[in-house]
Amino acid sequence: MKLFLWSFMLLAVSGCSSIEKKQVAVDKKPVKVVQQPQTTDFMHYSPRFLYMAARSALQENHHHLAMQFLEALNQKLSHAKGEDKWTIEPRLQLVQLWLKYKKYDQSIALLKPLLAHYPMVKNQQDDHVLRLHTLYARVLAAQSQYADALDELTRILSVFPDFLPARHLQIALFMESKQWALAHIAIQTAFQRHDTAMLRKLDADVFLYEKKYAQALKSLEKMQQLAPDDGDVPLLQSHVAIQQGDVKQARHYLKTFLSSHPDNMRVKNELAALYIRAGNTKDAIRLYQELAASVPDNAAIASALGVLFYQQKQIKQAKVYFEHAYKLQPKGHGHAFYLAASLEYLKQSERARALYQQVPEGDGLWVEAQLRLAGMDFLDKKFDLVQQRLLPLLKDYPESKHAWILLSSSYLNQKEYQKLLDTSEEGALLAHPSPRFMLNRAIALEHFKRYQDVEKTLKQVIQEHPKNTEALNFLGYTYAEQGIQLNKAKSYIEKALQLKPNDGYYLDSLAWVYYQQGQYQQAIKLQRQSLAIIKDDATMQEHLGDMLWKSGQHNAAIQQWKLAITLKPEKPKVLQYKIKHGLQ
Repeated sequence: MKLFLWSFMLLAVSGCSSIEKKQVAVDKKPVKVVQQPQTTDFMHYSPRFLYMAARSALQENHHHLAMQFLEALNQKLSHAKGEDKWTIEPRLQLVQLWLKYKKYDQSIALLKPLLAHYPMVKNQQDDHVLRLHTLYARVLAAQSQYADALDELTRILSVFPDFLPARHLQIALFMESKQWALAHIAIQTAFQRHDTAMLRKLDADVFLYEKKYAQALKSLEKMQQLAPDDGDVPLLQSHVAIQQGDVKQARHYLKTFLSSHPDNMRVKNELAALYIRAGNTKDAIRLYQELAASVPDNAAIASALGVLFYQQKQIKQAKVYFEHAYKLQPKGHGHAFYLAASLEYLKQSERARALYQQVPEGDGLWVEAQLRLAGMDFLDKKFDLVQQRLLPLLKDYPESKHAWILLSSSYLNQKEYQKLLDTSEEGALLAHPSPRFMLNRAIALEHFKRYQDVEKTLKQVIQEHPKNTEALNFLGYTYAEQGIQLNKAKSYIEKALQLKPNDGYYLDSLAWVYYQQGQYQQAIKLQRQSLAIIKDDATMQEHLGDMLWKSGQHNAAIQQWKLAITLKPEKPKVLQYKIKHGLQ
């Protein structure tokens, strides 16, 4: 609602400013920074120079510089003689800039002498004077002094009822203060004297806030009749349709307008956004390509096309657009990050890494860039670098689940189980920690045979993610390894196998349950099935040897253990003992 109010408060004194608004879909090219003279030197310039310099600065969006020029000009005018002392126009522009930076006291101090010098006199309408009094109401409104601002506007309109900027601001203030009935009355009063597109838009806005969508659409139809080329109409109609849950109608409004106004980029951009929301990437790409052809120097459009192609796994095409966006704006809007992501996908790691490093801290994508860099280090097995990057990051961003996964996985790969547990305690306290992260902790806990903690950790994962097959199998195998709660163990593992029936590791776990239950033939049968899927796991081969020995097939068991020893088991001495002495 604030955004709505300020847009109309600006309109209410639109004659005061030469500042141009940017189109929504088009970014302006970077403007070369003007060398700013020292403030103390400004007083040496003539009033005419200061005013023209301020206008030029405003046109180039150098607001601070324009404000300095106008402040110097105001000081000169305050010491002038005659009517020059009371010049209005540059003061109006200065107050608008002060409002932008919330300099309310300075604005009031400047306006009050001018208001006293230029009272409103009936039948002596002066546009500058009316804008002056309306701007004063705007300053009051900016300080949330709505009652005083409305009193001032009522006074203006009682003398000059046809002054539309004051009327627009009055309606906007009624809306801001949620006085909907008064907003309707003000609009109807205005309609008795005028019927403008702006008034119809305000009328539609009031109905929108009241969720009276049918009335809002009627007002927009009237607005369209008064301003058939105004792109705000289809945008608002589309908004109403979306509020009503009719996305198809929303697209219809936009497409109908574009059929007669094919170059309206704001409407085209909104239609593309609706296509994206509906998953219609093909039409979204077509529209954005049309936009890109119209404004080839728009980095945001190029980046949007890059994202669309990336989502379609057309990474080479995505890279072309990200490259263009990065060339146009290397330091803005995530273009370095997105280009890096496409390069990483295309295995161009060196440049991808350099681009990720360009993302500055404080940028919304900085954390993700650090995670990508850590991920690249992880794939290169540079686990120490992963830890050097993520440990300080997690101090500032402890909610980053991906960081906890990478950090714990790096310690797991180094078999530094205690470090894993020590550094990941805070991550385990998150409201909803990642299953992968918790499984990593469970593996470390299992290494120290802290079975109760393993059980607690895995049950937490299963409670939040009942279809997590790794947790189901892990918990079942933990029970089987201890030879306890074997019926529960079997149940957990069978649930995992229902979801992944051909997983060799899960078959091994179930076979181990049968082994612990003394059902050796069933165990051997299942174990052979698991080894048909996974042949190079030393532990699984050792399990089959144990099962064969218990079933009385001692020679076959010894041969199986010898095979297991060739696969570099974690505890080769245990296998050597079995080969020499068998199972007790």
